[in-house]
Amino acid sequence: MSFNRNISMSLSTESIDQAIRKVRELQRKLEKCCNDLIRELTTQGETVAKINVMSMNAVLTGALEESIKGVYNARSRTGVIFTAVPYAVYVEYGTGIVGEMSPNDNPEGEIEWEYDVNNHRDSGWWYYASIDGVAKFRWTKGMPARPFMYNTLRWLQQNAPDVAARMFSNM
Repeated sequence: MSFNRNISMSLSTESIDQAIRKVRELQRKLEKCCNDLIRELTTQGETVAKINVMSMNAVLTGALEESIKGVYNARSRTGVIFTAVPYAVYVEYGTGIVGEMSPNDNPEGEIEWEYDVNNHRDSGWWYYASIDGVAKFRWTKGMPARPFMYNTLRWLQQNAPDVAARMFSNM
């Protein structure tokens, strides 16, 4: 997508009309490039989120990884990466006293998460679950945070400038 960004004109109706056409063409190409950038970052973000789930050992049944989707909306020109698995928030932030001790790299304080709501502390709690076909009572103090989405956000923040530079260099 190569385009001459220099637009020169003289003070004539024909020259001004030609300059307007060139500006509009540049605008269309710029909008397409921006849309392509958002679409590309959404696709890459989906892949990175899935890789994060696997690398953080957050795979039990594969449902979390499989549910991660990246959707680009051309109308609003937005990309969203999400998961519909209800327990994803517990994986992301952790649970209980163990989750509370997980590092919280959230300087903006955007999310308030309450750990150990029943004040189990070191005594932990029992729960009943079937894991690998074995149903039994199990004991836990909680689960450490495995911030697969937060790490995806950080990856996108770090890599978006390079992706944008590559895509806009051809414009």
